[in-house]
Amino acid sequence: KITNNQKNGIQLSVLYNRKGSRDPGNPQQGNYNTHAYRFIYIDVPVVYNLHLGQVDMQFGLQPSVLISAMESITELEYTQFLQPQIHGFDLGAIVGAQINYGRGTSLFTRLTQSIVPISPIPELDLPPGVRWNNRMYNMTFEVGLIILILPHA
Repeated sequence: KITNNQKNGIQLSVLYNRKGSRDPGNPQQGNYNTHAYRFIYIDVPVVYNLHLGQVDMQFGLQPSVLISAMESITELEYTQFLQPQIHGFDLGAIVGAQINYGRGTSLFTRLTQSIVPISPIPELDLPPGVRWNNRMYNMTFEVGLIILILPHA
């Protein structure tokens, strides 16, 4: 985390972030497959801290670089993600809150949501009447503890 001496101001961080989702099977509907995604990103959140006493409200953007994209079908091992292709870059919006304890420690929570899709609509040869009409987006809920090694005065 890099911050400034101002109560209101810009904060920059670097995060190693694992994101993913899981669609469990639905045997009652004849679907016995479980499909899961696991993505690893390096996120660089840039937030504006609005100081409101002991709590800061945070708003900003989070550019992310994709490191790895894997998928698992029917709870088998994760394999390289094939279709649709996942973009190597993501841009998300952030809203959050941070509680400050002393000069260098804080607890934060953030909600991030992709602004742009992380994948195109795949071009698949699907049966008539079946279509894939959505793109994929990342959404995360983050909780973290920050302890500054060299807190400002």
